[in-house]
Amino acid sequence: MTVRRFGLGNVPTVALFLLLGSLALLPGCGILEEKGGGALEATPTQPAISPPAEAPSPRMPQLDQDSTIDDYLAYALMNNPGLKSAFDRWKAALEKVPQAKSLPNPSLGYSYFIESIETRVGPQQHRFELMQKIPFFGKLGLRGEVALAAAKAARARYEQETLNLLYRVKDSYYEYYYLGRAIRITEENVNLLTRLEKVASQQVRGGAAQQDMLKAQVELGKLRDRLESLQDMRGAVAAKLNAELNRPILSPVPWPKEVKKQKMRHPDDQILQLARTANWELTALSFEIEKSRKMLALARKEFWPDFGIGVGYIATGEARGGGMSPADSGKDAVAAMLSVSLPVWRSRLDAGVREARAALSATVEAKQQKENTLLSQVRFTLYRHNDALRRVRLYAETLIPKARQALDASDAGYRAGKVDFVNIIDSERELLAFRLAYERALVEHQQRMAELEMLVGQSLAGALQEGEKPPVGEADPS
Repeated sequence: MTVRRFGLGNVPTVALFLLLGSLALLPGCGILEEKGGGALEATPTQPAISPPAEAPSPRMPQLDQDSTIDDYLAYALMNNPGLKSAFDRWKAALEKVPQAKSLPNPSLGYSYFIESIETRVGPQQHRFELMQKIPFFGKLGLRGEVALAAAKAARARYEQETLNLLYRVKDSYYEYYYLGRAIRITEENVNLLTRLEKVASQQVRGGAAQQDMLKAQVELGKLRDRLESLQDMRGAVAAKLNAELNRPILSPVPWPKEVKKQKMRHPDDQILQLARTANWELTALSFEIEKSRKMLALARKEFWPDFGIGVGYIATGEARGGGMSPADSGKDAVAAMLSVSLPVWRSRLDAGVREARAALSATVEAKQQKENTLLSQVRFTLYRHNDALRRVRLYAETLIPKARQALDASDAGYRAGKVDFVNIIDSERELLAFRLAYERALVEHQQRMAELEMLVGQSLAGALQEGEKPPVGEADPS
């Protein structure tokens, strides 16, 4: 029995079911997937590649005078567009994995015979062809592994971008802290010199020479100029911090109260070893090497042919002519189809293998270069961190206390007429320099610790235990 649909000729019902069933089943045909399962999934020892599940958005921290650096870090993690971009690149890379592992789309062809071909059972009128291309065994698996390695590398770069952001926020925060401390210390010295200038003015009214008063006024003018420059700098430093937080550039930023007292929990040699094993950029390059190796294997697979399977259907009309029609008049034809690609252009395939081999070599060398650069950067940052810590202790425990004693002695000697006024100015200038140097070294210590954490890929600072002496002195010497 035949049926006629849409004027396309005699289309047997079984042929329609065959066509529709082939369209539905071929793209997901399980025998075409790479078996063994483990090659396409992340192993337990490798970083997971699935993005974290959607969770309720945490409450946005309020940045005010009581905010700590942890509040600023949380705010940046929730708002920074660069970090969101890295996360979206990771998600996009993940979506390439199922695409790479799937079969290409099947093709459906239709032919209409302008002049029908007469056969014994009737004229052939239309022809349908449904074809599914099947890559050679192993190609789909390798393509999936290439995409999976790329997704792992994207995840590692997202993790590194997170650490980079945390470092930039800490660096700007501590710089802003230093600026606030420098303004406060300079204001205190302006007040001190103002008092000394009044003392010198009283001496002048008592008949003394004007030289001391003029020296005090000159030094006071220099300090006020420095204070004004520091105050003008506040907007620029705050803008840098606001940029990392994705806030309006002119948003006010309150002065940080203090920096945490922390200490390094690892010796230098262990930090260098951690940099080799935990740095996320090196991890990303390791996955890039894995990707390049899979691409080389895939390039070698291109020498093998791909296959195609399909089904053909020819609609046949009723037999014409005199006499009795054959019993199978108008019977439609159904045929199974098979095709094989011919990888005959060897020069192109050879070039693909050479390209993949060169890309693998380049990635291996890039990782070695990155490791060399990283270790030298870690070593130099360790030096700067340790040097800053040494200077913090020197100023806090020795130089600032002695400079303050010298200033007190000079002030007492001047009031007693035993010390020249210039000694007071020199002692005041020296104490100011030491106090500012102490604050700079303290901030440098925190900034370099933050940089080491970015380079190493994990937290290095430990909270002080109750009663434990901080590495920067028990109290603020200023």
